[in-house]
Parts: sequence; structure tokens; C-alpha cells
Amino acid sequence: MKKLIKRLVKSFGFEIHRISKQNGILDLSKVELIRNSSIDELRDIGFTENLLLRMGLNNEILSQYPEELYQYTGYGLFSWQYPNQFSRLLVKLSEYPIRSYLEIGARHGGTFIIMYEYLRKFNPHFDKAIAVDIIKSDSLVKFTESKRGIEYLICSSQSFRFRKLMEKTGLDLVLIDGDHSLEACKNDFELVRDKSKMLIFHDISSVVCPGVCATWLHFKSIYKSQYDFFEFTDQYEEVYQRTGNSYLGIGLAIKKS
Repeated sequence: MKKLIKRLVKSFGFEIHRISKQNGILDLSKVELIRNSSIDELRDIGFTENLLLRMGLNNEILSQYPEELYQYTGYGLFSWQYPNQFSRLLVKLSEYPIRSYLEIGARHGGTFIIMYEYLRKFNPHFDKAIAVDIIKSDSLVKFTESKRGIEYLICSSQSFRFRKLMEKTGLDLVLIDGDHSLEACKNDFELVRDKSKMLIFHDISSVVCPGVCATWLHFKSIYKSQYDFFEFTDQYEEVYQRTGNSYLGIGLAIKKS
């Protein structure tokens, strides 16, 4: 376990210092907030941003959140997202037909579960979702075990097992949010680039994730003629004033037809 923690710290570039109130056990009842919302409501950025708050945020690096959001951290689905970024991504994704989704770096499972539930609302033929992480989440096991079309792999995205899966898998959407080092992020990108129509990078504007930022910039510069690029990098003024830094940030790339 000590080796694993050191690997995570090296990957992210900072210490994981806060233990979640629920010890990483997700409150899966929060998915009802999406299930009980209408399509029109979920297409509204303000509504969806508020919904993400009510579903609960991760609190392991609390200093990256504004104090106004502290009350929403450490419970629910623990999504490691800025709601003002994630809501805009989700609403953008609602414009496209998406039947399959892969998430590299699912962590506790909050973002994966939200993506799964949200995409299903807009795509009646959504039939494949794959979560990958090196750390087992009991909550994610519970969420996935009773659902058809979901796979949960506890392995590295650079493992033989995952590479074999990619050889036979075609996808509509992939989120890259695993090992944040430059080499690993580039490897994940190269591994899934030709397997998916749409790619999402997490932490493209985070000061503590230079490897991701560099990979995203390289991607945009080399493949600008092949993809349309969108960025969701809104920050919270209180955090910027307190730290002088920007955090998280989501990049979306869609192959041109």
C-alpha cells in the first residue's frame, strides 16, 4: 500500500492528504437525481451544475475547491470535478449520439457513474461502459455488478490485459484521467486515439498536472485538422485569489466527419 500511495503522489504531483467522510463508500442513491430529472433540465447548464453539487464532490485535495463548495464535499458520489466545468462538458455531450464509454482512472467511481447515468438519459441505445483503475472501489463493484454492458477492470491502462481489450474494442467516448505523468498520459492517448470517436482529457489546465497539460497541447497542435476541440476550464475566483493557480480543466476532442 505504501508503494501504491507513493506512485499516486508521483503521478499527480501532490500529496493526497484528506480522508473522505464516507471512507470512499459512495452513496449510490444520488443517481436518482439524474434519473428523476427531465431531458430539458439536464440540457440546462445551471441546473446540471447545481445537480452535480447535490450529488457530492471529492474532498481529498480540499484546498483546490472554493470555500463555498466545502459543504458539498466528502459525501455522495465523490466526483473529482469542478461543477462549473463538468456541467458544461455534460451538456455538450448531450448533443451527440454516444453508445459506448471508457474511463481510464475511475478512482472511487463518481465521475464514471455520473457519466453513465447522464449518457443513458440521452442515448436509449447506450450499451457499453468500461471503468478502469488500479485501485478497487467496492462502491463501483456494487454499481456495475448488476448492470448489463458494464465492465470494471482493476488494472493499469498499460497492462497486457487492457491492451488486449483495446485491440478488440471500438468506442464512441473515452475519458483519460489515469496516471497524470507525461509519459503515462501520452501512452494512454496513443493507446485509445484510434479506438474512439471522442476523447476527453481531465486536468488540462491544472498547475499540478503538467504532463496532462503538455499532452493536451501536443494533441491539439498535431491533430488540429482531424478534430474539433472544446475546453471547459472555468475557475473559481476565490481559489485563484488564494493560491494564484488554476486547477482541473476538461478538454474534449471530437473527430471531424
